[in-house]
Amino acid sequence: MMVVLTIVMIVFCELTPKIFAAVHAEGVALGSAYIYLVLLWICTPVVWVSNHLAQGFLRLVGVTRRTHAARRFPPMSCARLSPRPARWCRSGIARCCCRFSTSSASASMTS
Repeated sequence: MMVVLTIVMIVFCELTPKIFAAVHAEGVALGSAYIYLVLLWICTPVVWVSNHLAQGFLRLVGVTRRTHAARRFPPMSCARLSPRPARWCRSGIARCCCRFSTSSASASMTS
């Protein structure tokens, strides 16, 4: 009896909804978007309160947020950590990894 129930559960509760959603992806996505909007509206205050409670607790035990400037690596260590070419760094995302100065980077980007 348990084997039959397991097979029925796998077929009707696992496989069938996934296959249906794969075949009718746009309709399922549009239909579930309304459900997610409601859940987002309900959960946003809960997430906000829990984040502030966690930040308050961390502040009580002495953990503080680091600023963006404190997270940067020195130029040499960052260059060793980054496997990406210097051209990637010119976007400003990983400015500490650039091997070029800002003037040479902007000059080469315009040409």
